[in-house]
Amino acid sequence: MQKQIEKLIKKSHDKIIRMKGKEYSPTALEIQNEINKSLTAVEWLVKEVNSDCLNSSFIRPELIKKAKAMEKEQIINADLNATIRTAKGVNADVSVTRVMELAEQYYTKTYNK
Repeated sequence: MQKQIEKLIKKSHDKIIRMKGKEYSPTALEIQNEINKSLTAVEWLVKEVNSDCLNSSFIRPELIKKAKAMEKEQIINADLNATIRTAKGVNADVSVTRVMELAEQYYTKTYNK
């Protein structure tokens, strides 16, 4: 487990360095944010459960697919609700279609999906 964590930290560190330059020294928070972007909660759970079992398909693929779809919907809805509350707070007139687009963009940007 420790080696997996170290590998994930190095991968995130290297990605930040590629984006910002060789001389840049990423902070721990930047590395953590990069790690968080790469895995959703469902993906993390599947990775952990499957890595502890000899059978890599311990969680049935159809259940994983369903859980990921549900999680994506929850994340998008949370961002959607936050955007709507923010827009109302500043009396902005934002169309539902545009808010949905922004929520989808948030999910895609955050989770690279």
